[in-house]
Amino acid sequence: MDILIPDKMNSAQNRAFHKLLNDLGLNNPEDKENIVRGATNGRTGSSRQMSWYEADETIRGLRSQSEDTNKLRRKVLSCCHQLGWYVRDPETNELQLRNNKPVLDMERIDSYCTKHGKGHKPLNEYKAEELRGNGGLIFQFEMMLKNRLNAQ
Repeated sequence: MDILIPDKMNSAQNRAFHKLLNDLGLNNPEDKENIVRGATNGRTGSSRQMSWYEADETIRGLRSQSEDTNKLRRKVLSCCHQLGWYVRDPETNELQLRNNKPVLDMERIDSYCTKHGKGHKPLNEYKAEELRGNGGLIFQFEMMLKNRLNAQ
């Protein structure tokens, strides 16, 4: 019995493709068109015209990038744990806990990233290349952590 593979990208692939683009901060039309053109060897710039195989390969690649970017974001969050950037009760100043673990203050983290990060945007909007390297957001947080440890 033969398995039929559709010629065109299906709706589940289309949703996954666009969600991954958004997750990676590649949601402007030029980025999307460039990715589609690369995946189709220049045949089209429209994701609706991608074949099932082209879409499948592209989604696999984007998932890999998304996982890498999330690993880099977790490095920033690790620094925030070490810095003690946790949500506290405004009246008692006690740490807010979830599953007996302190909850990171994402509002504070996003505020810092927006005001002081090179990208001037919330953490989840940073692309991998903006997070890594000398001068990247991870470097900024590591330097802040190092300065705090040296001050103690």
